[in-house]
Amino acid sequence: MSHSLAREGALSSAPAVAWPQLWPRGLSPTLLDVGLLAVRGRDGIRRLYNQLTQSDRAGVIANAIVNDPRQEETQAWVQHLPPKALWPLLNVLVIQPSLWGYTVGDERFGRDAAIDLQQIAIARCLEWIEQGYMRGRYRRSTAQRLFEKAVARMSADGEYAGADNSENGSNNRAARGQAYCENRYRLDRFMEERGSVVPEVLRARSNYIDIANRLGKDIDTHCQLVTTPGGTHVTYRES
Repeated sequence: MSHSLAREGALSSAPAVAWPQLWPRGLSPTLLDVGLLAVRGRDGIRRLYNQLTQSDRAGVIANAIVNDPRQEETQAWVQHLPPKALWPLLNVLVIQPSLWGYTVGDERFGRDAAIDLQQIAIARCLEWIEQGYMRGRYRRSTAQRLFEKAVARMSADGEYAGADNSENGSNNRAARGQAYCENRYRLDRFMEERGSVVPEVLRARSNYIDIANRLGKDIDTHCQLVTTPGGTHVTYRES
């Protein structure tokens, strides 16, 4: 993203990372256990939304994404999420863990380990979205639109300020663009949080930068950081 909103990453089409198992799987909840993998239809999306908008679910959901042994199923699930389901997933995963971390099942995650877990989950979701078009499941433009729309709606209610009821018009486009830039900045900042420096986590952070830059390529050039005496903020500019 321009003006250092994200660090530049190599734009290589490297093979998918063989993600490591960082924590024991024995007592880890799976996506099916937390009620996510089995959702179907409109009612299922509503239940999914309710699950993903609970702030205390960040650790449970991140752990399920990272440690569910059925990674192919989980990957397909993420690839088929509409923006209305992907945005609450990303939104809950960037929630800062408390100073004491959290407990998932019988496993205790200190704050650093909790940040690691959520960062790996975010990077893995984006990797799967990108793999969807690289493997011909959908077009690249579809993956980019999914990412842009989901990031723009990363909020408590999925709405962005300044938009009216119409999906058309320059006002809505600008409102969506501003929401995207602000939330992309929030994602970037969370992924820069230093939990630990083990190679697996460093690789997740690096992968996130590369993939987010590719998926956001068309809109990132409109996002700019502005520094004033009052602080730094991000703005969306169409030209």
